[in-house]
Amino acid sequence: MTIPWDDINAFLQAADWLPLAVGVALLLFGGLLYWISIHAAGAGIVGGGCLLIVVLVADAEEWTGGGALAAKAGATLVGTAVGIFLVRQVHRVLFFLFGALTAGLLVFLGLQWLRTNVEELPGWLEGDLVLALVPPLAGLAGGVLLLAANRLVIAGSTALLGAVLASQALGMGTGAIPVVPIAASGFVFQMVLGKIRRERRRQRAAVVEEEAA
Repeated sequence: MTIPWDDINAFLQAADWLPLAVGVALLLFGGLLYWISIHAAGAGIVGGGCLLIVVLVADAEEWTGGGALAAKAGATLVGTAVGIFLVRQVHRVLFFLFGALTAGLLVFLGLQWLRTNVEELPGWLEGDLVLALVPPLAGLAGGVLLLAANRLVIAGSTALLGAVLASQALGMGTGAIPVVPIAASGFVFQMVLGKIRRERRRQRAAVVEEEAA
């Protein structure tokens, strides 16, 4: 069987390489890129802000020599650590709020629909207490569940976006086929990669504990 080089060359020339590269990166490493991005943003904003403040103070007080350099380096390191910590907390809060608001709203709308469209409901579903208690409880549960599944959501979202970009760049369209199979493959790859990274972190932590003991 001969290889259709003309068809392959035409296919490669028709590909849009920049969206393809971005799509493949998101497809395979979207979760990792997400965490790198938010950590870099937190470190850059807070660390850079702390450094700027120290530079302004040092200029105003006319600090010179090793003391000024140490103050700038210390402020940058502390600001970087604080920025990473803060951005991780913001991530957690946003995921919780999105899950809580979505679940609470859906349950509220569902109860309203039942009251409007179903004639024979249990008595407890018709009281105002249900509307006052059930949606907030559902929202709390939804927020906790989405927060617990945040890595799955990030991996799935980035894999789907990467699959769409890659499929579009290759001229295959953005329909369910081939986007869904490609996204599913990327999601599985990210899950396996994440498991390997977590296992390596556990092994390194265990080695550090053994050495400290």
